[in-house]
Amino acid sequence: MSVLKTQCQDEDDAYIATTSVSESTTEGDEALKLVGRERTARFSEEDNRRVLRKLDFIIPPLCAAVYFTQFLDKTSLNYASIMDFPITGQHYNLVSLAFYLGLLVWQFPTVYIAQKLRIAKYLGANIVIWGVVLMCHAAAESFGAFFALRFLLGMCESCVVPILILIVAMFYKKNEQVGRSHET
Repeated sequence: MSVLKTQCQDEDDAYIATTSVSESTTEGDEALKLVGRERTARFSEEDNRRVLRKLDFIIPPLCAAVYFTQFLDKTSLNYASIMDFPITGQHYNLVSLAFYLGLLVWQFPTVYIAQKLRIAKYLGANIVIWGVVLMCHAAAESFGAFFALRFLLGMCESCVVPILILIVAMFYKKNEQVGRSHET
């Protein structure tokens, strides 16, 4: 059993924290190994602004690009309807409904899966699958095929909004998130 002491001198408060950690637990977790080390350097406001500016050039544009491509999918059905789309009448409305059914059905499972997997890889895989399913629309010629493809698109797109909100929350402080999540 070892005792780790941490001293913190902030502008607002000063405190000393004492933590007891068994030797076996410090070997397994990198974050736990850092507990008790004193801070040797502080970041200036200029450093924080520079990092925030770099994040602003990367995170919101990527989120906006993903949202934009997802929006193109929603409008692709409208474009297809004026260019010899084989589905008409009530079937057209049902094909449009299939997307939102897939989105609704897969919303809760996708949030659960995103918690269990790495969110960047899960989002990336969903976007790739979404693109493949969207390309398959060119080969579909029947109502059933279009209905199934639109349902799959809804399933793939159901993870986008929750994961992008989570990504913004991971990289920005609470007071910085409001402006960034509305930009995307």
